[in-house]
Amino acid sequence: MIKPGEKIPPGLIMNQTKILVLFGVALLLLAGPFAAVASAAPSKADSEQAPAKTVTVRGVVYDDQGQPLPGASVMVKGTTQGAVTDLDGNYSINVRPDQTLVVSFIGFKDQEIPVNGRAAINVVMESATTILDDVVVVGYGAVKKANLTGAVDVVGQDMFESRPASNVDQMLIGNLPSVNVAITDGAPYRTSYGYNIRGDFHQISNIKLPNDFNTLTLIDGVEGDPNLINPNDIESITVLKDAAATAIYGGRGAYGVILITTKNPTAKDEVKVTYSSNFNYMTPRAVPEFLTDGKQYAEIIASGKIHYRKTENNTGNIEIASGKAQDVANEYVDYDGVTTTTKAGQYRYHGHTNWWNEIFRSHANSQIHNLSVNGSSGNTNYLISGRLYDYDGIYKGAGDTYNTYNIRAKISTLVLPWLRISENVDYTYDKIDMAVTTTQGRSLTTPLATLYTYGSPTWEIYNPDGTFSKAGAI
Repeated sequence: MIKPGEKIPPGLIMNQTKILVLFGVALLLLAGPFAAVASAAPSKADSEQAPAKTVTVRGVVYDDQGQPLPGASVMVKGTTQGAVTDLDGNYSINVRPDQTLVVSFIGFKDQEIPVNGRAAINVVMESATTILDDVVVVGYGAVKKANLTGAVDVVGQDMFESRPASNVDQMLIGNLPSVNVAITDGAPYRTSYGYNIRGDFHQISNIKLPNDFNTLTLIDGVEGDPNLINPNDIESITVLKDAAATAIYGGRGAYGVILITTKNPTAKDEVKVTYSSNFNYMTPRAVPEFLTDGKQYAEIIASGKIHYRKTENNTGNIEIASGKAQDVANEYVDYDGVTTTTKAGQYRYHGHTNWWNEIFRSHANSQIHNLSVNGSSGNTNYLISGRLYDYDGIYKGAGDTYNTYNIRAKISTLVLPWLRISENVDYTYDKIDMAVTTTQGRSLTTPLATLYTYGSPTWEIYNPDGTFSKAGAI
């Protein structure tokens, strides 16, 4: 220990100096990293004084036909900042170089376009394909089913492409709820005498009001007969059932409206050729049993006439009424299958004719051929389609054929930047060769109806001289 007044040894001073130096170096080493971090972190004031850089992006929005699209929405993704194109499709918007533009318009798919520092961006929109399962085409546009309040039913093109029917009416049977399609029989040329929505044809058949309670049917916006168009050309059918249809179509829509939309050209800068065919072999599901034994038939007729006369208390003609038929039955013993001649020079037949087999074939045939050409070239797009339908019916000998030919052409061309010309032409040719008969100057009827009156198995088709018998001629 150093006492007061004594001198400090030089070695001790040097040792203390070394200790102070080492202590100072340690402090500098410990404080160095914190000082570096503090100097690297900018102050809040500095960050507020450096705003993000923006650029002004200008451009034009076009539709899929190359026409300027006014009213399109141009938004900055993830923000509420946006702009709307003017009448010439122009827009201008301030954005950061790293942001993304979202361009949208009704009927087109949304387009997301990164800015990437560009100052000019032109946008070409792509048409959105209307999916029938999600939207419904009504009189004034397309509405999502979730937002639809009216009573509407829709059938799409799948139903028409998969059914080998001859016309639209026959395809619609059983496919539209609450829509009555009344067809008298299954002949391929048979069509409905009108559609009825939520009603009964039988209840209104004797009431005659304007339009006879029929619906308004529009084909591509024009009133027409749906059975005169090719079912394969149909894109969709929409049925407006309730009174809301009158808000668009007035009194003509009081009994409902059926909107038929045909297909449009869809191919882009290419040509698509589509062909399909369908061959049908049809047989009757049930054939009535006919009595073909002539003798037995004559005996039944004789017995029936006697019974009828007795119930009418008119016994004066019993023997006459039943005698002819009974005489024919008795003659089968000697003249079975032979045609004799009476004293009056008339033929008396003793046949066993199966009139069903003589009149009808065991089957009917039909064939359908569809061909379409869909394409575009430059400013022109087109869809040309055709159909051939041939039906060969079940009647023998007499005409029972039906032929129909359909041609439709949809062509659209851009003549000038502000002028587009479109046409939609449809041509239909029908030829019906129908088997009909007439009886003693009465109205025409079918051979089947005549069969019940003149289909006696005792009659022969031909006379001995080769001419037609009365029954054979009818």
